[in-house]
Formats: sequence, C-alpha cells, structure tokens
Amino acid sequence: MIRKILLGIFAAMLMALPMWSATLAQAEGCLFFTETGGYSVCDDGQANFRTAFETWGLQKVGYPVSQRYERAGFVTQAFQKAIMQWRPDGSRVALVNIFDDLHNDGFDDTLLDTRQTPKQLPDGWDGEGLSFEQVVAKRQALLDARPALRDAYFAVSDPLTFYGLPTSEVEDMGNHYAARLQRAVLQEWKEDVPWASAGQVTIANGGDIAKELGALPVGNPAAPVATAAPAPEPPA
Repeated sequence: MIRKILLGIFAAMLMALPMWSATLAQAEGCLFFTETGGYSVCDDGQANFRTAFETWGLQKVGYPVSQRYERAGFVTQAFQKAIMQWRPDGSRVALVNIFDDLHNDGFDDTLLDTRQTPKQLPDGWDGEGLSFEQVVAKRQALLDARPALRDAYFAVSDPLTFYGLPTSEVEDMGNHYAARLQRAVLQEWKEDVPWASAGQVTIANGGDIAKELGALPVGNPAAPVATAAPAPEPPA
C-alpha cells in the first residue's frame, strides 16, 4: 500500500515538471522588487525592460512603480525616475517624455501648485527655421542662468536620453530654483531641507510624480504582466 502511494506521488511530481519548468523559465526572465509595492521587470515576448533596466542601472531609472500598461499603442512600464516604452519597430526601449505628457494631460497647474514645477514654455518659443542642433543649443542655454543646474544636467553621460531638453526657463520657486525638462525637474536648493543641503541640486522623480497625480493606470502589482498585444521578438 505504501509502495503504491509513493509511486503515485512520484508520478504526480513527474507530471508537474513541465509546469514547474515553465514557471522557472518565466521567473528567470524577470527581476522582482518589493521596495515600491512589488513589481516585476521582465524580458519576454512583449518587451525587454529588464535588459534596459540592467543597462541603465537603478540610480538612473529607480525601482518600478507600475506593472506594464499600454500607452499610445506601446507596451509601457513606469519607474521612479523614468518611464520605459517598448518600440517593436526597432526592438528597443525608449524613455517617455514624462513632463511633456503631463503637460498634454492638463497637469501644469497642479504641478506648479503641489510640486513647484515651472509651467512649460509656450508653443512656438523656439522660433522658426532652426535646425535640431540649434534648438538643442538654445534650450540647453536656458540652464546657464544657474550654473549648478547646468552642471547637474551635463553630469550624466547622455542628458538628452535621461533628461531630454529643458522645457522651461529657470524659475525662483522660493526656497529653490527649478528647471523643467522633458523627463525630469532639476531643483537647486537655497536653504537646507530634510532631503538636501543649501546649494545642492536634486532631481525630481518623474515616474513617482506621474503616479502621485494619477497619470498612471492603477493595477494590482501581483496581477499577471500584460495589457497590450505582444510585441515581436527582437531579431537574434
């Protein structure tokens, strides 16, 4: 009798092996973080967010703050400092212009009132007939008003990738100077605050701000990843 029971258990274990293997394979493509509520960052048939996360690093993108969702037809996932979007046409991850999106979604007044974020420059501010290089130079020159903000912007290896272009002039917000960028906000503090010393430059976490304002979809972090149609596998 005992022998039959043991054989039955063994047979059940053999039958379950394919399921266990599939679960293990799925886990091997993901990183799971509990720091911000419990979200996975994965490489799979939809998007390779884990590769991008490991390439750029925690210091540049922060922990994940959402599960995947669809925005503008693309698979997207928000992190504390950035929002990643998978572009299947080039099999690559692009970073979303968070503060441009918040402007387009009508959050400028709220950002100013609650986050002391300058409003975006008016349409047409760049003028006409400028090349892309001229626009970049003109926009980046806005930071010359506060050398500390300029230095912080250029301290990263590729500011256009991680911050985008300035989208406001440097403004005096009372206890700090602030400059709005496409993907971040730079803040130079005039006085000591609990999170920074006078003269220090901090970078507001765009993904956290978007989530705080309700600009990200609310979802159960424990739910299965996926809301959009699977993207093609990248070429080998």
